[in-house]
Amino acid sequence: MIYYGKKKNETSSNLISGIEIGTSTISCFVGDFDEEKKTSAILGFGQNKNLGMDRNRITDIKKFKNSIQSAIKKAEDESGTKIEEAFITSSLLKPKTKLVNVLSEITFGKKVSNYDLNHAFRKIDLSSFENDENKILHIIPVEYRLDGNEIKGSPIGLYGSQLQIKYNIVYTNRFALQNINNLIKGCMIDVKAITTSAYSSGLACMESINHSVGNYIVLDIGASNVSIAMFSKDLLLHLVQLPLGSEYITIDIAKVLNTDKKEAERIKNLYGSVEISENDFTNNVNITSLTDTNQKEISTVSKGDICNIIRPRVEEIFNYVRTYLESRHALAPISKILMTGGGANLNGMKDLAEEILGKPVSKIAYNKFSTPIEELSDPMFASLFGLIEYKSIHEYELEKKESLKSKILAKVKKWIDDNF
Repeated sequence: MIYYGKKKNETSSNLISGIEIGTSTISCFVGDFDEEKKTSAILGFGQNKNLGMDRNRITDIKKFKNSIQSAIKKAEDESGTKIEEAFITSSLLKPKTKLVNVLSEITFGKKVSNYDLNHAFRKIDLSSFENDENKILHIIPVEYRLDGNEIKGSPIGLYGSQLQIKYNIVYTNRFALQNINNLIKGCMIDVKAITTSAYSSGLACMESINHSVGNYIVLDIGASNVSIAMFSKDLLLHLVQLPLGSEYITIDIAKVLNTDKKEAERIKNLYGSVEISENDFTNNVNITSLTDTNQKEISTVSKGDICNIIRPRVEEIFNYVRTYLESRHALAPISKILMTGGGANLNGMKDLAEEILGKPVSKIAYNKFSTPIEELSDPMFASLFGLIEYKSIHEYELEKKESLKSKILAKVKKWIDDNF
């Protein structure tokens, strides 16, 4: 058990629970958020292999659900807390984004108010993003202009004639979203909100960026996907997932060294590197390989040979990212790249990323714990603990959602009372 710096049975009104649904692992935490210090004490943590997926495909829904329940139970047991509701992040959602501009005349004495912001919001044509195939995850204002002049921050209280707002609409496949919703609710947990791992990873990294930096990218190297989140001074501009991740490195190792996936993952974690030296070819390690009859046997391989398997795939991943960004003319304006995800932990990743992408790169983990936790201060947990930042940033949006839900329930109750 990890010691988190807080007694197990302490209670708080600021408890937050988060679950990350990944293609290779399921992770869950229970935390206590300090509103004043903007830090969190982690009361419990659980992680389990996702046994219901093979890369990006759900292969066994029962095993998938059991994997979620196992991670939840570990977090509940450590925290002494029953999880009833949770924020969810997942790499199974393949997000799309689109920037939309809205023009709106200012009413009531030409002073911008909440009414004007809501009026502009209602003018967004949502039909392209909310339909039989797609479902909106977030509508994020990224730019305000008043009579053509850009406004930093909220325009409320300023005077003018015309308000222009640029929104970033984040949407995803409706059925993928529904599947995750149903899996979590099947574990008897209410879903507070669902977001994509690309976005929550980006939120986790915000504290690590110098706010004078203009455009920057958060590169989350997961098992089956590489997620790219592009920000401009903490405002999300673009999200995408590319179908190539660190699990492909494991598959390459298994094929070349003729071993099973579990042993290949062990080899990658213990000896994986993209930096090769002459000494690596004389430094041999023992591995478990498979014979022609699928019997296990001990064999040896040099660290240099392992690196020669890994490096070409990592080069492919970074070149894929570069090609995508260049196709959108998005690489040139980028000042910095923040790298997260389990794949970022391979030795030499930072230097190789800088070489191929041509930008400064930093490996980043979530670090706003009230007590430092070495085991959880790892890039692979950035998207999970980014849910803490998500709750804080989207608090107003969540309050509106809860208020609307309460009003609907009140109307339903009144109708039942009046008619039955």
